[in-house]
Amino acid sequence: MKTILSFLVQFFIIISVLAQPTVLGGFQKSINYDEQVKVFESPAWAPDVKFHINAPSAATFDRKKKVQLIIFALPNGNTIENTIGNKELKGVDWHYDIQHIGAQTRYLRSKITNANVVVCYVESNQKAWNRWRGSHSDSTIKTLVDSVRGMFRPFKTSVTLNSHSGGGYFILGYLNSVAEIPSYVDRISFLDSNYGYDETFNYGKKLSKWLKASASNRLCVLAYNDSVALYNGKPVVSATGGTWYRTKRMIDYLRKDFKFATSIDTGFWKYTALNNRIEFILKTNKEKAILHTLQVERNGFIQSMLSGTKSEEKGYKYYPATEPKRAYASLIQANLTYARAQFLPRPSKAVKGSVFMEKIKNMTYLEREPLIIQEIERGNTPDFCKSFVEVTFRSNGHVCTIQVLPDYLAIGSNEDFCRIPVSPETAQKIADYVGCSLPTTRMVDTISKAATYRIAPIPHKPVGNANELVEMFVLHNQEIEKALAAVGTGWGRTKNIVDGLKKDIVITNRLMTEPGKVAIYGWYKPDGTFIQQLYLGHVHWYMDYSHGVRLVNSLVMLDGKPATVQQVLKDPELYMLLSAEAGVMEQPGYKY
Repeated sequence: MKTILSFLVQFFIIISVLAQPTVLGGFQKSINYDEQVKVFESPAWAPDVKFHINAPSAATFDRKKKVQLIIFALPNGNTIENTIGNKELKGVDWHYDIQHIGAQTRYLRSKITNANVVVCYVESNQKAWNRWRGSHSDSTIKTLVDSVRGMFRPFKTSVTLNSHSGGGYFILGYLNSVAEIPSYVDRISFLDSNYGYDETFNYGKKLSKWLKASASNRLCVLAYNDSVALYNGKPVVSATGGTWYRTKRMIDYLRKDFKFATSIDTGFWKYTALNNRIEFILKTNKEKAILHTLQVERNGFIQSMLSGTKSEEKGYKYYPATEPKRAYASLIQANLTYARAQFLPRPSKAVKGSVFMEKIKNMTYLEREPLIIQEIERGNTPDFCKSFVEVTFRSNGHVCTIQVLPDYLAIGSNEDFCRIPVSPETAQKIADYVGCSLPTTRMVDTISKAATYRIAPIPHKPVGNANELVEMFVLHNQEIEKALAAVGTGWGRTKNIVDGLKKDIVITNRLMTEPGKVAIYGWYKPDGTFIQQLYLGHVHWYMDYSHGVRLVNSLVMLDGKPATVQQVLKDPELYMLLSAEAGVMEQPGYKY
């Protein structure tokens, strides 16, 4: 009986864990559909490349299923924002309304039910992958793909290489970088993007071997007759320079190894093999028009991901001639993709704050700070480090609402935690990881005024280096808690701003002219005066018990619309909303 009960207890524990939302570490929560996003650029393994990874919401991400990671290489001249698309077009810029990969991805998530569909948009700084490849090794593309795939290491992950227009050069660069296509790549799709196909580089040979290697591997190519397309009466491409010609060359090569079925009518030439695992769809062009982007807009991305599956053209049609031409129309987001900070839930077996502080007591800051980052990235923080309170700023007719942590960064549980000073570089790393910013002096001033509860600062006179020791961090935290206890119980740590606890690590224009320093400011008294003017007299590695990190959500609401702290601080008209300094803040953060 005990064995059965033990089994049932373990079973229900597993079920409850699996039922919990899957919050992805280092991702933020988008204001669109609660999707999880991660945005970064130019890591060491992929210089001059911008990344935007979009994953399902924490509520819908199923940790029991694999990740279908789609690496989508952008077309020439387009930004990631253009490619994602939105309803609110920016002026007359038509680029936001021609691809809608964001909305088409949401449609795909309703069709691909056996996997978590994740899209990684990759944009080269040159906005042209052929030009980017001119100054970077193709092996970098292989490293890029592997590195992004590695971000989903806890899950079984397969990769799709997908592209539009000049993004095809990214895929071809990948093929150049491998002796044979890895088994984890299960789909390759060219959306009118195979301009650079040339059998001199053995592309066909590698594709053929890969297609034979697994019944799960699929190739989809969409193209149109651009050889007759005209712009202002002149040909768009040469007779051999477009995707019409290149696609036929691909088909000719693959015919050597596979038996194709052919379907030709007035609208399309269609070539399929291996039970539609290989699919070429060529759009005819009697109007001699430019159909380059229409192939994507009219459900092309959806087709490129569902070709050869049971869901192909079920509930949608590729390149429909009549309305509705966009199967995904209801899923187009209202505006650009912005995301709020997102923290991992605290692990049930995470160490308590007192245990952690004892562990690092005799460490140098270089030894302890990686451990601090690790604990915070794991979610080992009290709830007041994961909840935000709104504060509003006004200037020159503009209104900006920011969200701030009600208290300072700490490690541990709600019952056992310690606020912990760190270097500015570590503070910035933590802020970047969760999608936050460090505050400006004006933010600190306004946050203090908005505080619901205040305590008087508790300073300690310096005696040797005692104020820099972990023991003093712990003592000061205990003193703060004793002072807060006098405020009363039940006042709500997650909903009310408390002030008077610490000096803030802040961002300032002076970091540009005084690099290698930490900027500290504030520590307000109950009467509204404060102890510390903006000060950059300490080197960056100096910290004492009085330094604190109060994070600000990078996403703000500016005049009722989403924006970011960084955008506001860099805008010559708007920066005064969040900064008391003269001039825009070109570097709104610390370098590390």
